[in-house]
Amino acid sequence: MKRLTITSQPCHLLAASAEGHQPATTYPRAIRIGSSLLVAYTEFSPSCQKIVIGMSNLNSVVQSGFRPIGMVDQTRANDLDNAILLMTASPATTSPEDGKRLLCFFRNHSRKTDGFECYRITCCHSEDGGQSWRFLSEPACRPAHAPWPAHPIARLGEQAIGPKTERTGGLWEPFARLDRSGHIQLYYADEQSPSMQTIVRKISRDHGKTWSAPIEIYRPLKDERMGMPSIAEVTLAKGAKMLVMTIENMREGHFVIQTLRSTDDGQTWSDCQTIYSPADGHNAGAPFALGLPHGQFAESNDGDVKSKKGMARWIDRLANGRAAITEPAIAVAFMTDEDTKRRCWFEGASLKIIVARLIITSSKSLPKLQWQSRPTLICPPQTTWPGLVALEGDAMLVLFAPHIRLAPCMSRAERTDHLLVANWHAVGLCSPTVRPKIRFRFGLVRPA
Repeated sequence: MKRLTITSQPCHLLAASAEGHQPATTYPRAIRIGSSLLVAYTEFSPSCQKIVIGMSNLNSVVQSGFRPIGMVDQTRANDLDNAILLMTASPATTSPEDGKRLLCFFRNHSRKTDGFECYRITCCHSEDGGQSWRFLSEPACRPAHAPWPAHPIARLGEQAIGPKTERTGGLWEPFARLDRSGHIQLYYADEQSPSMQTIVRKISRDHGKTWSAPIEIYRPLKDERMGMPSIAEVTLAKGAKMLVMTIENMREGHFVIQTLRSTDDGQTWSDCQTIYSPADGHNAGAPFALGLPHGQFAESNDGDVKSKKGMARWIDRLANGRAAITEPAIAVAFMTDEDTKRRCWFEGASLKIIVARLIITSSKSLPKLQWQSRPTLICPPQTTWPGLVALEGDAMLVLFAPHIRLAPCMSRAERTDHLLVANWHAVGLCSPTVRPKIRFRFGLVRPA
């Protein structure tokens, strides 16, 4: 059995200015580099829009928050948002740890009076830990009125057929990771029409300078809006890796949370599995996944748990260390409006976390994900765009932006990112073939 303990009150992600003002920010995404944390976020000011980098220490992030150390880009004319960081190797090295090249991917759309003129995903690089930045490449770019090109499909190897309309939508929400060869895999949402959006992947084999053609990772049979990709990597038995991608998807008029799995380093992906769908037409969206490395589970054959004696033998082997193995779990933070009566997504959204454990049934099939039946409320409305990052031990940092949608009584200056810390503790053991009773307990402690 597992429980999630909240070990801090929500607090501001950024320290206040000398005048006591908090900058207006949104979409925080953090990574861990050694004993430091780096966060990328969007900052709004009356004159421009910025992608800013902040830094903090693992041991003091709750007490002191992040301090700005660099600015990736700023503009008055363009729409900058959806920033994500990735540490990779510099061209002269082969290891991300040695190279110290930091990449930042973000959407960078050119505006015009009645909408957007050009959609693009921009990549910038930093060689000094995020303090100074230079343009590197544009992994994706197209005019707003360009016809949608057909993409190969990673799962089927077929050609996708574009929509009949000649007007395409945007390129949104990039997520980047390194594959086993050190190449960069970039995933993002490709909006092909008002009713169709898919997730595509591009690969860079030269440290982000050039990019392959896009490949769809999954093609739905009907119009759906897939977006907000994030990927958690977990280690299975004998060092094998499995990737779990979470996405939001609009189905039958409302958003749900879905996952896809890959055991070949992101080359191909499984079918979509819906893991959370609120009732009564409510929505759940903007998921962010994090692999949790710790968690003691038990390896068992089906026959062990079909009888009380078999279960007793299994528990005995477990207690004597003959059956216990360490298997990872996965946490997914997301926002949902299921606790309100509103029907205007994403107003009234709260932040929740749902957790799964991995069940390995055989070496020939994909491990199963067993999700808890009810998520845990982390923060009430209005809460949006959550992100997760691992800290020391079992702790993870939850980052989110409140008040993202402006109400008449709310000024833009009141929008600022927040964070809190949650600890993931193993408090019991579960049989892989018995549905666990996963419960959570809040432990709220004000930061010193």
